[in-house]
Amino acid sequence: MKVRSLTFLIPSKFLRDFSVIFGFIQDIVHEASKSFGLDVWTMRLAVDPQNFRDLPRLVEFLNDVSEPFNYYAIPLMCNSSINVDHIVDLLGDFDKLFISLYGGLDQLRVFRDLLIAIRGKLPLEAFVKVSFSVGGNIVTPYFPSASAGSTPMLSASLLYVKSLIDGLNSGFPMLNTILDCVKRVKGLLTYLAEHFKFPLVGLDLSISPWMEESVVDLLEVFGNVKFGDIGTLKSIYDVNEVLKHAASMEPSSIGFNEIMLPYAEDSKLMLLGSEGKLSAYDLLRYSSICVAGFDMAVLPRMDDGLLTRFLLDVYSTLSVKGRPNGIRVILSDGDYGDTADLGFIGKAPVMKLI
Repeated sequence: MKVRSLTFLIPSKFLRDFSVIFGFIQDIVHEASKSFGLDVWTMRLAVDPQNFRDLPRLVEFLNDVSEPFNYYAIPLMCNSSINVDHIVDLLGDFDKLFISLYGGLDQLRVFRDLLIAIRGKLPLEAFVKVSFSVGGNIVTPYFPSASAGSTPMLSASLLYVKSLIDGLNSGFPMLNTILDCVKRVKGLLTYLAEHFKFPLVGLDLSISPWMEESVVDLLEVFGNVKFGDIGTLKSIYDVNEVLKHAASMEPSSIGFNEIMLPYAEDSKLMLLGSEGKLSAYDLLRYSSICVAGFDMAVLPRMDDGLLTRFLLDVYSTLSVKGRPNGIRVILSDGDYGDTADLGFIGKAPVMKLI
């Protein structure tokens, strides 16, 4: 098990106060994680929702103080002042910057315009750094949708697919394994929060993959089903019911607390996509059973009209769930069977649309 991300959720009005600790947090986190026997994969920083007019100044400040962080995220309020071309320029200039927009149909149109602008100016990896949160901003450590609330919080997400599979194969209920893993990470999180004077801690219990540590394997073992066959939706649903139960037992739970199917971050999902056994609409169908959103889908070349209709389908599917969900798509310039280079993420096969 790893701590996928240790994320400092800090409202912007508190940033200058907390920035005095940024210079030495790396060493303290390193020593503490060794003491707790945990590997902290990335350290991140996210702020509360911002007005577009404040974005350039905030990005400049974060760029100056963010040395210990791998990435930082800024959720943006969608209003008439947003200039998508300016956002694209910032994404091109600042490698650590992630951006999320949130809201309803009017705001989704702004997100569509941002995607189109990115397609015209930046490499594909820029799509990895932007998302849309259906309904509202999400207090979670998961990027790009990460957002701080009104109070500073030290938060974490977990990479524990392998631990869960090992537990199932050894006959342990998945709920028990989840709670054991959460207990270990919460111990580290609580220690660091006390050290850095954070008033709150938060854990997103979501089960997310990373390449060979695939959620496909977990769903197959848990549901005794081959992924994609009849019974896959039920396996997703049942895993989420376990996560819902675990989150109800953990007072520090925040964010999605669901199983995640980010296509370009899961080697088994990508294999299915390359074989034509998983289309973008297949992934969307699975997202309707309470995965945390429609994430990292590598879409084939499409015109602006088709993109608009597709995003409306995604929005419609996710909005029915009645809670915030994320949308993140990569607009490739290729067709099914081609390979998209996503930079720091790696390469991913372009999906069939349907």
